[in-house]
Amino acid sequence: MGADQWDAERVSDAEYQAVVAAVKGLPLDPYAEVFDPLAVPAEAPVSASLCDDLADIYRQVVSGLRAFEAGRQAVALWEWGFGFRHHWGEHATGAIRALHAWLAANAFNQLASDAGGGTAQKPADLENV
Repeated sequence: MGADQWDAERVSDAEYQAVVAAVKGLPLDPYAEVFDPLAVPAEAPVSASLCDDLADIYRQVVSGLRAFEAGRQAVALWEWGFGFRHHWGEHATGAIRALHAWLAANAFNQLASDAGGGTAQKPADLENV
């Protein structure tokens, strides 16, 4: 494989920056993340970026997809597997955790408010559940 073919499959810096711009308005950037959840006692949280998470995931997954579509399935599988274990998998789990926390704290009441119903309340017929 020549360098030109490899470069054609990679997400360019301009494409990466377009993804960053597209996700820049998300409501939780930065968020707190524990880098190693297996460390006991727990490590101090670090600052993470949802915008960076999503852009890095995009870059690595799309680069593998382009290799796959070019008939280079072994390269694609290596890209996805290595990146999942050592890079974008960490970004994905951090982003999912942050999004879940934000949605659980904000989204449902916001949806109810937008629908004219005030805050989300437990229905009366479920009060004893």
